[in-house]
Amino acid sequence: MLAFTPMHLEPLVEAFNAWWPNEGQDPKSCFLLATGSPPPAFQPMFMALIFYDGPEEEGRRHFKKFFDLGPVVDMTDSHPYVVQVPTLLDLFLQLYQEAFVSGVPLFWGKY
Repeated sequence: MLAFTPMHLEPLVEAFNAWWPNEGQDPKSCFLLATGSPPPAFQPMFMALIFYDGPEEEGRRHFKKFFDLGPVVDMTDSHPYVVQVPTLLDLFLQLYQEAFVSGVPLFWGKY
């Protein structure tokens, strides 16, 4: 995850608009932008959750436009799929074990 301050909004949008038509079309990559106010300061942030299915060096080159913006937090790292997925699922189940979680289907156009 890369975190950016609100001051990064315009450069972040410009970087995404430049990245999307080229590197963004690679099926080995994923980009998700979220907003939040993480501890300890609870200040608003833009969080880019990035994923690349390949070596870390290649992934860093793939998302270079975002690393070059100077994120205030860089929590990106490399790890095998078989280690990461069970860890994320365990964390999700711990956090939401007593909550109802569901998705909402979105329809574009006529249905």
